[in-house]
Amino acid sequence: MNVLIIGGDGFVGSHITREFVEKGHNVTLFGLKLNENLIDDLQGNITFIEGNIMDYISLVNALGNNKTDIIIHLAAFGAGKDGLAKSAQENPKMALDVNILGFYNVLEAGKNAGVKRLLWSGSSTVYAPSNCYDEGLVNEQSARNPVTFYGSTKVMDELMTTFYRNQYGMEVCSLRLPLVYGPGRWYKGAGGAFVDMFENCHSRDEVVIKGGTELVDLMYVKDVSGLFYQLAVTKEKLSEIYNVKSHTTSVSEMVDFVKNCLPEYQLTLEITETGATVYPLMDTSKIEKEIGYFPKYTVIEACEDYLDALRRKVR
Repeated sequence: MNVLIIGGDGFVGSHITREFVEKGHNVTLFGLKLNENLIDDLQGNITFIEGNIMDYISLVNALGNNKTDIIIHLAAFGAGKDGLAKSAQENPKMALDVNILGFYNVLEAGKNAGVKRLLWSGSSTVYAPSNCYDEGLVNEQSARNPVTFYGSTKVMDELMTTFYRNQYGMEVCSLRLPLVYGPGRWYKGAGGAFVDMFENCHSRDEVVIKGGTELVDLMYVKDVSGLFYQLAVTKEKLSEIYNVKSHTTSVSEMVDFVKNCLPEYQLTLEITETGATVYPLMDTSKIEKEIGYFPKYTVIEACEDYLDALRRKVR
């Protein structure tokens, strides 16, 4: 299979790239080069085309040269280490250009190249805060009412997904990712507490994490890569949107899990009233029933795997 991954050298993208390379597929990456190189060891197994999704012609050329079977689109506007949501909030014009107009270019180029399946990274930020819903879990038909500009761009991308499926028969599919964590996450953003919790695990000093006991949906990054691979190769017809996650937990529970894995780690939780938006918990039964997808990692298994990756990195 010839796979074009847009943003395939980023945090999530590097794991997806690795998944396809290890399974023996022809992988081409398209995008801007990042300062953080997470796939240096794969350079002999991939083709990298430097380009910008704002440049439609470069996308067309990349697809033509690659004879692409499937596109995986992960690119979004982000500046520095503050994460996507904050970047979009501070520079909505750039977020609009990259997240919406750039996505339109990807859809158009894919359509004209005859690409039949396009998977892209949606977001649970399309939902309103959790207190806006009466039901216990939100599903794919629950109301979208984002409170961030980033979430608004994802809603528009979902609307374009519907249009291209209905108008042109493209199998475009959005995966509504919650907060993603795991090895290689170099930026903090909304997941700052989780990044600090793991990345400081070798510290000999006390590490204080601020957070609360409210439940949140999380997805371990290796579950994300496994999911994208499964949806890329399945012969099942994909729906346009799927809610996805690995597990539901809290900062408080995660601190306990990490401390159980590393009893010597001086990790302390400072309970705080959250100032961030708490998103509703998602019902993932649709993708379980239609595609048979179930995450591989429990919370404890994800913690152990993440910490093991950090140990190997130190060595």
